[in-house]
Amino acid sequence: MSVMKDITNLTLNAVENSHERSPERDIFVSQNPRRKRTANQAALDRFLKTAGQISGDLSSEDNTSPKSESEGHETVVPAVMTPESELRKRVKLLKTRKRLPLGVDTRSDGSSSPSISVVLNGLSKSQLLDLVNTLVMERHPDLEQEVRGLIPEPDLQELEEKLQYFQRNIYKSFPYTRYGSSRDAFCYRRVSTHLAIFKKVCINLGNTLLSSQLWDSSVSYVLMAWTYVDGMPNWENTAHNKSKEQCFKTLAVQCKKALTKLTSSLTQDKCHDLLERMKEACKQNTELEPCVTLLTGLQSKF
Repeated sequence: MSVMKDITNLTLNAVENSHERSPERDIFVSQNPRRKRTANQAALDRFLKTAGQISGDLSSEDNTSPKSESEGHETVVPAVMTPESELRKRVKLLKTRKRLPLGVDTRSDGSSSPSISVVLNGLSKSQLLDLVNTLVMERHPDLEQEVRGLIPEPDLQELEEKLQYFQRNIYKSFPYTRYGSSRDAFCYRRVSTHLAIFKKVCINLGNTLLSSQLWDSSVSYVLMAWTYVDGMPNWENTAHNKSKEQCFKTLAVQCKKALTKLTSSLTQDKCHDLLERMKEACKQNTELEPCVTLLTGLQSKF
C-alpha cells in the first residue's frame, strides 16, 4: 500500500510539474502546441521510469522475504493502467454491429424472404391460374370445394372504372376550338380511335365474364355497361355510329346467353327485379327486347 501511495504522489507531482510555467516556457508553448505535448510526454516518461524502479525494488524485497503458499500464487497487478478511451469504444461498437441489407423483410423468426402476398403481386394472371391449378387440382384435390366456397364475386366497380376512363378519353379528344357542329366528320376523325378502343374494352370485359361462366355477374355487367354505351356520342353521319350499335348488339347477345343459363336458378324476386331493369334499358336501346321477352315468360311460371 505504501508503494501505491508513493506512485500516486509521484503521478500528481509529475502532472503538476508538467503544468508549471515559467516566463520562458509560456512563450514557446503558446507559440507552438507541439512543444507542450513534447513536455508532457517527457514528464510521463520520467514518471514511468521512476515507477518501474519502485516496482523493481518491491519485487527484490519480495524475493528476499519469505512467502507463504497463498501469497505465492498472487498475481502482480500492473502499476499503471491506461483506460480505453470513449471514442475507441464507440469505434469498436460500430465495427461489431451487424448491418442489415436494404430492402429485405427481416422477421422475428430470422427469415428474410418477403411475404407471400408481395410475391404473388408480381405474377401475371396466367401464372396465378397455373399456381392455383397446381395447388388445388394436382396436389390437394380435396380442397377444391373449400376453395370454390372462398371465391368472391367479380368486382364490377373496377370494370366500371375502366369504362369511365375510356369514355372520358373519347370526349377529351374533341377539338377545343371548333366553329360549327361538334358531331360532323371532322370531329369524328379526331375521336374515331378512342371509339374503337372503348368498343373493344367493353366487349372484351363481357366476354371474360361469360368465359368464366359467371352468369349472374355477366347480366349485372351488361346492365351497367349499357348506360356507358348510351353515353357515346351520336354522329350526324349514321355510318359513324357503327361502334355504338355494335356495342349494344354484343351486350344484348351476352345478356341473353347468361339469362338462358340462369333460368333454372332464378327466383321470383330476382326475375322481377331483372325484368324492371331490362325495361328501363330498352328505353335507351331496343336491343334488349329479346331478354325482356325471356324474363316475362319466366315470370309467368312462378
